[in-house]
Amino acid sequence: MAGKRDDFTEKTKRILGYRAGNRCSNPHCRVPTHGPSNEGPDKINNIGNAAHITAAAPGPGARRYNRALKPEQRRSITNGIWLCTSCATLIDNDDKTYTVALLNEWKKKAEDQAKREQGKKLPGEHDAINTLVAAASGQTAVFLPNLMSNASKATSGYLEGLDQRFIVETSFHKGITHHIIHPKDPVDVKFKIKSDFSREFGSKYKALVEQGKKLVIDSSAVELRGSALLEKIAEDCEGTFELHSLLKKDAVIRTWLVSPDEKSKVNFYDLPGSAVAGTKSMTATSRALGGLLSMGISFSVDNFLTPIGG
Repeated sequence: MAGKRDDFTEKTKRILGYRAGNRCSNPHCRVPTHGPSNEGPDKINNIGNAAHITAAAPGPGARRYNRALKPEQRRSITNGIWLCTSCATLIDNDDKTYTVALLNEWKKKAEDQAKREQGKKLPGEHDAINTLVAAASGQTAVFLPNLMSNASKATSGYLEGLDQRFIVETSFHKGITHHIIHPKDPVDVKFKIKSDFSREFGSKYKALVEQGKKLVIDSSAVELRGSALLEKIAEDCEGTFELHSLLKKDAVIRTWLVSPDEKSKVNFYDLPGSAVAGTKSMTATSRALGGLLSMGISFSVDNFLTPIGG
């Protein structure tokens, strides 16, 4: 049968909460324990608990009970620790992990932290992000836009220094670095496709020439020669190697509503887009209304170039 409990007085409970800054003393928790209640303007919601470090009474479930203590010692503030309800339950379910020594250590750290924080501004919701930015960049978040711009300029300057025949534009978007390289004058550059990718490149190159389709292949398939800049990018970067048709122009696909008897025709919608041509076919593609409406048309170049009635 459980003995009489040596409970804390209400004054002791309040002081335990105040000394911990009204936050859970578990260093892995530290949640605030007091807040307003919607029951009324003078009501509070308290999820804090003045827990006993050594149990208030012997019996089943009495954790860390010390029979050598006197009742006044068990109910003393030195035997108490301020915790949230969840952590109070946690320590009373495992006295092997949550020992007297550990709980006293928690209590001291919580009170020391409350003392350091007293009178100081609490961290805001953006402070953690700003701290990470400062740690990663050496600058505060206020300077982040300039920092990214300067990083882009520095990267472009370094790459242009490898081959001054090129102008390099560097940008960062969604975690990906983009390099756009413009030759100042025609530059003789050679590329070699590795044997493992020769069949894939061959079929895609044929589609580029004959249909104007963009050629996209893994950058590891290509060896570039003739420019230290391009060789450096090909060596260090992971991504894709692309070739585009020069026969690409802005285009508009005009759509019509035609009556079943074809006697009435009304312009429905003009879709801006582009047209690309190869030696055998041409393709026009358009998108409008945020992608809700899209259209693509392909036709033979021979048919397109054949005069009407010819």
